[in-house]
Amino acid sequence: MSFLFEISLIVILIGIANSSIGVFLVLNDKSMISFALSHAVLLGIIISYGIIPDLYSPIFIIISSIIGFIIVSIVELLNKVKFIEYNSALGFVYLTVFAISVILISSNDLDMYYSLESIVSGQLLYLPFFRTTFLGIDLPSIAWTMISLIIINITFIILTWKELLITSFDPLYAQLNGFSTQLITTLILVLSSMTIVGSYNAVGPMLVIAFIITPPAISFLFSNDLKQIFFITFPIMVICSLTGVQIAYFFDISPAGVIASTFGFFFLLSLIFAPNSNLKKYIFSTSNKVNMPKNITYDHLDDHNNSVIE
Repeated sequence: MSFLFEISLIVILIGIANSSIGVFLVLNDKSMISFALSHAVLLGIIISYGIIPDLYSPIFIIISSIIGFIIVSIVELLNKVKFIEYNSALGFVYLTVFAISVILISSNDLDMYYSLESIVSGQLLYLPFFRTTFLGIDLPSIAWTMISLIIINITFIILTWKELLITSFDPLYAQLNGFSTQLITTLILVLSSMTIVGSYNAVGPMLVIAFIITPPAISFLFSNDLKQIFFITFPIMVICSLTGVQIAYFFDISPAGVIASTFGFFFLLSLIFAPNSNLKKYIFSTSNKVNMPKNITYDHLDDHNNSVIE
């Protein structure tokens, strides 16, 4: 396999793993959780690396995910006991955790595989050189990691599809019928944490966030049916990812930044032309609201003019 093909394969696998679970984060208005997790898991990665210096080990991913999930739980606890407003807790806790992680990585005393540059854009171009052979198939190690996470995420979605559907669209009805919305949310966050940890080394937090949020967000602009949204998400992700990889290869620039920018461009196009987009309606309604007081004022003046003439 060519180098460019393997890079494209890695990007698509990472996209499938993140977008599959991202559909339900976007649907439940928890998109910012992915932003928070992508920064919180870095501390878990650093701690786990001190225990198991193997970024592709399942134990490494589990330990890092648990630490990231604990940090998320702290924020949820602060919000529940009303010590601090939820968005303020998100910003304070995750910024502090991320800052501590950067300090640890930049410290000369810590023999860490990560660099400050890789925190932003990942190490996508180096991943084809780290390989694993399984069942006679030789692939980059990250590819096997993402295939495992895809299997876990898709299996969870298939087994809990009914619960996900009910808890996402009508949480009150779900609670009345004995479905635990908190349990479903917790499982989604755990899987999100694991997927982000597995993807972090490859593409960094910027592209992880783009994979989780943007393809599902674009899909919601084209359909209101969850099954259709779920299956529209993957072609959108593949098209944007391959376009970004080709542009990055042609201009010899960072693939993570280009792919994320490609997602943003496609989202803007969808916002303008997608059938479920309310952008045009909002623009026209805003212009009507602006013109309405002028029309009313002119009519009012006309009435006064007529009365004066009489």
